[in-house]
Parts: sequence; structure tokens; C-alpha cells
Amino acid sequence: MIGCLYLEKSIRDSLPAEVHSLSQHRFLTIQDQSEARQLAVFLRKAEYVEETVKAGELYLTGLLTDFYRTLIDSYMVSLRQTGADISLGGMIPTDDEYSWNAFLKRLDKSFPVQTTGDLSSPPEILEKRIIDSLTLKLLNSNMGCRKLKKLFSDTGIKGKAYNNQLTQLELFIKKFPVPSEWKDDLISLLKAPEKKFPDSLEEQIRFISSSELYSFISDKKHLLSGLDLMREDSKIGLSGPGPVEGIDFSFHEDNEAHFSIDSDWMPNLILIAKNCYVWLYQLTQKYSRPVETLNDIPSEELDELRRRGITGLWLIGIWERSVASKSIKRICGNPEAEASAYSLMDYRIADDLGGEEALAALRDRCLQKGIRLASDMVPNHTGLDSVWMQEHPEYFLQLPEAPFPNYSFEGPDLSSSPDISLFLEEGYYNRSDAAVVFLRKDNKSGGKKYIYHGNDGTSMPWNDTAQLDFLNPEVREELIHQILLVAEKFPIIRFDAAMTLARKHVQRLWFPKPGDGGAIPSRSAYSMSEKEFREKMPEEFWREVVDRINTEAPNTLLLAEAFWMMEGYFVRNLGMHRVYNSAFMNLLKTESNSEFRKILKETLKSNPRILKRFVNFMNNPDEDTAVTQFGKGDKYFGICTLMVTLPGLPMIGHGQMEGLTEKYGMEYRRAYFNEEEDRELLDRHEREIYPLMKKRLIFAGAKQFHLFDYIVQEKVNEDVYAFCNSRDQDQVLVFYNNSNTLTEGRIFRECTKAVNSDDGERLDKENNDIATLMDLNETGYTVLFEAKKRLWYIHRNLDLIKNGLPVKLYGYQSKVFSPIRHQEDDEERRLEKLKQKIGDRGVPDLDRALRYSELEPLIHMMKTFMASRVIDTAVMSDLITMFSRDLNKIRKILNQNKKPVREEQKLLEDIIRPSFMSLMLCELNDTSLFYMTRFYQLWTEEKESSIRLWNRILQDEDFAPWLGINRYKDILWYNKESMDEAFWWFSILSTLRLLNMRSTELSSKATDQHISSLSRLQCRLGESEYRLSHVLDEDTESMNE
Repeated sequence: MIGCLYLEKSIRDSLPAEVHSLSQHRFLTIQDQSEARQLAVFLRKAEYVEETVKAGELYLTGLLTDFYRTLIDSYMVSLRQTGADISLGGMIPTDDEYSWNAFLKRLDKSFPVQTTGDLSSPPEILEKRIIDSLTLKLLNSNMGCRKLKKLFSDTGIKGKAYNNQLTQLELFIKKFPVPSEWKDDLISLLKAPEKKFPDSLEEQIRFISSSELYSFISDKKHLLSGLDLMREDSKIGLSGPGPVEGIDFSFHEDNEAHFSIDSDWMPNLILIAKNCYVWLYQLTQKYSRPVETLNDIPSEELDELRRRGITGLWLIGIWERSVASKSIKRICGNPEAEASAYSLMDYRIADDLGGEEALAALRDRCLQKGIRLASDMVPNHTGLDSVWMQEHPEYFLQLPEAPFPNYSFEGPDLSSSPDISLFLEEGYYNRSDAAVVFLRKDNKSGGKKYIYHGNDGTSMPWNDTAQLDFLNPEVREELIHQILLVAEKFPIIRFDAAMTLARKHVQRLWFPKPGDGGAIPSRSAYSMSEKEFREKMPEEFWREVVDRINTEAPNTLLLAEAFWMMEGYFVRNLGMHRVYNSAFMNLLKTESNSEFRKILKETLKSNPRILKRFVNFMNNPDEDTAVTQFGKGDKYFGICTLMVTLPGLPMIGHGQMEGLTEKYGMEYRRAYFNEEEDRELLDRHEREIYPLMKKRLIFAGAKQFHLFDYIVQEKVNEDVYAFCNSRDQDQVLVFYNNSNTLTEGRIFRECTKAVNSDDGERLDKENNDIATLMDLNETGYTVLFEAKKRLWYIHRNLDLIKNGLPVKLYGYQSKVFSPIRHQEDDEERRLEKLKQKIGDRGVPDLDRALRYSELEPLIHMMKTFMASRVIDTAVMSDLITMFSRDLNKIRKILNQNKKPVREEQKLLEDIIRPSFMSLMLCELNDTSLFYMTRFYQLWTEEKESSIRLWNRILQDEDFAPWLGINRYKDILWYNKESMDEAFWWFSILSTLRLLNMRSTELSSKATDQHISSLSRLQCRLGESEYRLSHVLDEDTESMNE
């Protein structure tokens, strides 16, 4: 079938010569998409059709016209083959011949033909005119063709004969049986497409191309081409990216697994992205000195990255960039713009970044610190004016003529070489169009090539790039050679837009199968069968790359930016070490939790090794920053916890941990926002995220990873992520509630998980309960440390076996349990006693909590004394008796039951009374009382001087939780409130020691010296800026010995 379009005489007569040459006397033929586009341009300019009418609509209308004509003609031939001597002239009633003759004259006038016909004409001539009239009637009554009705309007031919012809045809056809090769009568076959899809021309043609009713159409190539053209028309212009999709685990193209083997460093990789020019600018501001080349990056900055847990540094934009790309961006309004980082001149380190020498120096420094460098490669395309464009134009996908007749290339010459000129289509500059090609002109020969821009079919073409031709085997080999050269410099290579080079997408985008076109405008005209395409591209390009890398550069990690449901295929079948998991960011941001958990479950069911190879991120250079998408609160930190604890590779965005909000364009040379690091956000990372990053090896693998359903009242709460992982003897449990509502539930059994052989074959599946996974016995206890709140929780194994593990989660709360201990109770049943006492609550120090029971009578007595200054003698042990003597002395002084000596009075007024009053104003919890009691124990046991004991307490790790001591940037810091509490208690105890001296030893000098020492210590506290080293007193002789 071809397109044939009826044109009313006045319109046909106005056709220009180049269009008129396509015309037959009866109708205008449209042989292909190019002719349809040419006709559409003329008809829109002449205002015969609306501006919105596309070439595809013209082509499909022409195909529908040919369908009607061919169907009527073929049906009549079949009737005659049955032996009936009939023609369509037989449908005309004898009493209606006058009106028919009049109608045929009107038809000849409006739609003239070389050989006119009337009722006296030979039957074959008359039948052709009746087919014309029937077709015009069907077209004018079809609502799917209403936008083009002006072209073949039946206004000038209407009348009794014309209006009744379909009814007469139906009566005539019913006289004959339906021929055996047809599935219905002629009238039903003619009306079926419009009846099924009355308003859609496109759906009518799709129905015709796929329905078994129309077996007489042996070649459907033109029908499919017309549908492709319609899809292409809908893509022309500026559009946005497609929706987030899931992951396809069918692997139908190649079911054999080809997982690449990780080197030992790869599972421990945590990657951070840095937009190179912007980062150097920010480092210049931060360190107040020029940081202009890669080798200028301060070592202290690299040290800080490593301290946080970063082991991979992705430098974005280090290659020599396209001069044309920079020119385009500056013409379009940014006078400071650099070329895009993905529009490359050549794969050599940019000169203004220091070139190859600067890279080598930085690489060596990073490697010494345990950081490996990563770089981009952009194999799909090059810059508009790349070295290959200058030297090998045959490497690129091109046409000898512009694909659209309205394209114009009169803008500025973008070439940096005198040998060639390069011109963008003008629509790009005024944002009226997104042309698919640009013009390359050879200034020596004058030859012109229209070369396609890089394009993934989801939005506008990348107009500063040139698309490589992957059906050219020389191109594929040259690219592999280039990848191997890059692998000599970088142990990690990220492939931009890698999915576009999978065979199925190379064909879909550039050489579509008939009927599968539409991704890139104009390319459906170059359709290929799958067989023909596979002959030209027999192997997957990425399979060739991986095999060559594994042989020639085996310590290289290959990371693919791949979407379109191909993530599993890229790592399982093509052998990529890692692949983007964009669903992590997109679905968690929108809290589409059931969808994301479905991806996790289906991955585990298919092959858990795929999960290990996902790259999880909260933003990437093409997206808004992490804090813009997730905020800075609990939701951000909950999802960040998932990112660093799920199997795979965590990838952290530029400025993410610092809380920066600016999205850096790939053409930026500097940051435009004046932003400072968010100190509070960094501190929270320090407490909650960095410790997890440093345990990456526990989380990276998938073999011991188990995902749980979180059950609330017998139903799964899809908002909660619960999983465990382990390595050697280290086991971790992670929970996160990605919603703003409180939930209380439990985990009991893991989600189904496949057990696969090394070559990917599924051997079995497992679905174990938590008791089996943790190897619990009924008599023991499981003790879990929640790392964020720093609390220990005790669970009886028998409860876990019967009921699962209960966990309460507030909105956006995350919990990480590590370490996890399994232990038996001792003879004194201290674990059970403690469990009975604390229930489901946590304790900050399990060992101390267990020892707490030994000191509980003393602590109770201290509580009583603080409240009423009464000693509970009924519970006194030897230790309590010692302490009670001191407390009674204080009580007597406080109550003034005896007349104190002058020195005692001074100590009372200056130290004892203010210290005790300060303590009594505080709400001393059990933890504080526990540490105060331990402090007193040491006091009575040790014979050191007061100040030496004070210094020892400050440096004792056992007391660090009480004092709130933590390390940040190699400095020990303390908590002010806790240190004040400790100092008050130290003041009391040191003064008690002085008071217990014999009256002859309690001199004014000793009293004054003691008060002075405490005053000096208090001053140190005030001036310490919370640094522990500034509190330690080096003058150990200044207080009583």
C-alpha cells in the first residue's frame, strides 16, 4: 500500500511544480515520509490545513484512502473469481440513472480524471469512478479525518446519488455470498476501523495493520511507516524526560549470566561526585589560596574525605571540552559558561586543569590515602567539533540532505578548525525547535553532511554533540581502544547514557523495526528488520567492552548510567560491575514505598547478586541537590542511612553532606550561590552516617542480605524498610520508616530470596524466619545496640522465636542495630533481672547496667539523701557505711548541728553548699547517679591526689559517655552539662577528703589552696571551648595529696 490523497481541483491546481510532480489525475500519491513532509509544508503555508496538522496525519490519511480503494477493488475481484459476472455499476438502480449521471459530472468537475465516466462507459471505467465516489464518501464521514476534510471536501458533489451510495452498495453486496478468503462482507470491512476508533485516525490505521480481517494487505511496511511518522511528529519540539520505570528481569535477549568478578577493593567503594571546575573554585574560597589545577587540591581536603569514609572520587569534567559547546552556551546567554562536561573535544586531561601531569600527581596522593579516582566516558557521542569530527566524519550518523524541508542553517559558524564549518539549525537559538541534525561543511571540497546530534529519545537532542554510528565496526573498535586508554589512568570508569548503546536501543533509536519508530524524528525512514540489524551489529557493544577490559585492564570497575528497565541486564548479562539505580532516589523521594520494595523483592527473587551491583544515590549531576529533594531532617538522614547500608555502591553528590542547594550545570566554571557549609548537618553526618560508611564491607554484599516484611496487625506496612546483613561475625539490622506516621510492628520472616549458582542458574529459594537467620536457641538472649541513640536492647530468644522482633518507629525514624550479641544469662540471672526492670526500653551501657544492680542500694540511698538528707541504714553495706559517714558529715554541716571550725565554715560556704545546691537543683537520673557512685568508689579505693584522680577520670573511657566525650577532626570534645555535673561532684568529694583531715592538718593555707585550685579548674572549664585537653590540669601538686 502507498498513500494516495484526494485533492479538490482548486487545491490541486495550486500545487507548486515540485509537489505537482507527485500527482496523478485522480489523486496525489505519497510514496514515503519525505514526500509527506514536503506536502505538509506547502499545505500549511497555503493555509489549506491548520498549522497543527503534521506530515504523519497526511500520510495516514493517504494510507486510509488507499485502504478503502484497495479493499473495494480486491473484494470485487474475489466476487468475480467465484464466477459472477458483476461490476459496481450493478449497484445503480435503473430508476436512478439520471441522478447518477448528474453526480458523475459533478465528480469529474471537482475531482477530474483523464478518462471521465458515465453510465454508458465500459464497466471497468465506471467501476473506478464509483470506487472514487465511495472512498470520498467514507473519508468525508470519518471523524478521524476531520482536520484534513478541506482537502477532499464533498460539498461540490453532494446529491441523491452520492448520499445514498453506501446504502445501495450494501443492498447490492448482500446479493452475493462472502468469498471464502474474506472474513466478513465488504460494508462491515469498510466500516470496522471507524466503528472501533471513531475519533482516532492513528488507531484506525493501527487496527488495520494488526487485524486478521485484512489479510489481503500483504505488505504492511507503509502502514507501519505512517504510524512511526505520527510518533515522530509528536516528539518534534521540546519535551521532558519519561516516567520512572521498574526493572526488567526477563533477560530474554541473552539468558546466560556474565557477572564480572570484583577486585578486593570494589565492595568497599563509596563514591563522591565533584564537578571539577566548581570544586576548585570552592576550594580556593575555603583555603584562601589559589586552587586551579588538579594537583593544587589540598591534601587536607583529601584527608577529610577519607576520614568520612569516602574511597572513590568521581571528577566530573576533566577532559578537554568542545569549543563549539562553549560558544553555543555563551550565545544562549551565559557569558561565563564553559563547554558541557559531556561534549568532548578529546580524551585528554584539560590543559587548564594541569594536564596529564597534574592528574598523575593527584592520583598518587589519593591512592596513598585509600581513594581511587573515577572519570566519565561518553561513548555515545562526541562534541560537535571533536578531533574525530575533523578527522573522521565517516564515524558519525549522517544524511546527504536535511531530513526536514523547513530546516535552515544560517547561524554562526561554530567550528574551531579552518578546514570545516559547523552550523546548528536556527530553531535551537530561538527555542522554536530542537533540530535532530546539524550541518558540517568541508571548506576544501564544499561537501555537506547533515549529522545527527546525540539523542536518547526522551527529551530534546543534545545539540552540542554529534552522534556516532554504531553500525560502523571501525567506530566500535576505536571506542574500545579509547576505553582501554582511559582505564590506564582511572580504575573507575562511569559510562554516560550507557543504555543508549545496548543493541535493542541502538536499533530502536536509529534503525527501528517497521512499526517501532518514533523515538527520534526522521529515523523511521531508515527502518531495518531485526535480522538485517543483527547482521550489521552481531554482538552487544558492552559485552565486547567488558570482555576486553577483563582481559587487558582487569582491575578496572565499569559503572553504567543505565535506565529503561535495563539495570539487571547490564550487570547480569553484559557484565558491568555497577549500574545506576535511579529508582532509589525517585521512589523514596515520592514515598512510593510499595513500588521500591517491589523492586528489592523482585531483585532478590531473580538473583540477589544484582542487588550488590546497584549504585544508590540521593541526587546525581542531572538532578536537584539532595537537600532540595529530601530536606535536612529525619527523612534525609533516614534515606541516607538506607543508601549507605543497602548492598551496592553508595554515591554521594557534590555538596550533599555540606547541605549545599545549588545544582551545578555541566557548563559551570564556578558556584553562583554564596553558600556556607551547614555545620549542624555535618555534625549529624558525623554522628549517624560516617560510622556506617566506615563499615561498608558489612553492607556491600548481597549473599547474607535478608529483606523483611514489617508486620503491623497481621498486615505488611510497605512504608517500612527492614533488612539485615552480615560479614564474618558482624551482623547488622536496619530499619527505616519512610512516612510521617508512627508505627509499631515486628519482623518475623524474610522475603523470598533466590539461591543461585555462580553462573546465575537458580538452584533454590529461601524464606527463613528470624530465629533461623540468627541461629537462636530458646534459653538465650539477643542483645542489640542501636547505633544512633546509642542504647542497648535486650530480647529473650524465646520471644523472638515465637513472635519476631518488635520495633517502634516514629515518622522518618531510622534505627541501625550493631553490634548484635547472642548470649546466655549468668548464675545470678542478671540479664533477666535487667530485662524485667527495663522492659522494651534501652540502656546506654549494658555492662554498666548489669553492674548497676550491685550498686543499686547505694544509689537508692543517694537518691534518698538528695531528697531528704536522711540515711537509710537498713540497706547499708560496708561501702554504704563509708559513704554514709561522709554524707552524715555533710548533712550535719548543712543543718548546722555542730559549730564548724573556721576552715570547715569556709569550705561549707565556698564549696559544699553551692555544689550540693547545684546538684540538688538538677534532675539527676539513674545514669548520672550510677557514674557518681562509680566515681565515689574509685575515690575510696585510690590513694592518688584529688587532681590526679580528676585527670584520670577525664581520660578514662569508662566515664566518656557520662561526660559526653566525642572525637571530631582529631579533637576530643565534651558535653557542657555533663562536665558541670562531674565538676560539682568532684568539688564535693575533694572537699570531703579535706574535711576528713584531722583538725590539726586542716590549715588555712590548705583550705585556700584547695579553693583556689577548684576556682582555677572552673575557669578552665569556662575557657575550654568544650575541648577536653583544655580542662586537664597539669598542676598535679596544687590540690591535697
